[in-house]
Amino acid sequence: MQGLGLQERTQALRETRLARHAAREARAAVAADTEVAPVLFWKDTQKNGYLSNWARSPLCVDGRTFNCVEQYIMWSKAVLMGDGTREAAIMATADPQRQKRLGKCVHPWDEALWARRREAVLCAAVAAKFGQNEELRARLLRTHPRRLAEASPSDNVYGIGMAPDDPRAQDPAVWKGQNLLGRALEQVRADLLAQAEPAARPGSPAGS
Repeated sequence: MQGLGLQERTQALRETRLARHAAREARAAVAADTEVAPVLFWKDTQKNGYLSNWARSPLCVDGRTFNCVEQYIMWSKAVLMGDGTREAAIMATADPQRQKRLGKCVHPWDEALWARRREAVLCAAVAAKFGQNEELRARLLRTHPRRLAEASPSDNVYGIGMAPDDPRAQDPAVWKGQNLLGRALEQVRADLLAQAEPAARPGSPAGS
């Protein structure tokens, strides 16, 4: 600042301080965005894969054990439509990809009936998966309060119709799909948090 008058130097210092302050605010905004950014997942082998329906995690619904959420959903399709052949085949394989293929072959098929029942089926499976596994329950609760979304570019029903690496997937306002799975996960998370609150209150009986 050599050669500058006192007023010019004062103005230059002020501008430098303002620039540093703006930079700090920008860094803080980035950190805040990271904290509230949606939790995206897709394949069970990728980041946040434990949230996927294909992730292996034994769950029990109405006395019957399933190896993953996908198996329960596909089995439910067969049961609902009265397809005993596919029902047995779905239970006979532990491969979620084959379970899905068999589910698509269920016959006869009533899309309107399934559309009315699928959310209840999905929520029952997700609730069992995370309610019966302490580690998975803890991982799900740690995502609170962020939005959850299945970032499948090919699924506009259970997912958002966008891939995890699509920048637009960070903005729920532009999601293309219904995100049924993400919404079910959020509902189950809310229910689990509500169940945990009484135990966390001072004076609550142990195990309440």
